[in-house]
Amino acid sequence: IIDAICEDMGRALYNLIVTLDLERISLGGSVFWHHREYLLPKLQAYIQGKLPALTDGCELVPAGLGDKVGDWGALALVA
Repeated sequence: IIDAICEDMGRALYNLIVTLDLERISLGGSVFWHHREYLLPKLQAYIQGKLPALTDGCELVPAGLGDKVGDWGALALVA
């Protein structure tokens, strides 16, 4: 199940990278934050090697807010 989810999320990240020409994507949330050592390499492996001219410069990094991303997002909706 996790591999299938990583494949779907990797496909979504790949589409964002290719469409928007991104250099860095910050990933966050409590589920990702607690399992980032396992999930980050899987997601990075999915986007690498596909259209290297567009994806080689992009890196996936854990969000600076850690597991508090959802809290701050919810707070922003209220304000």
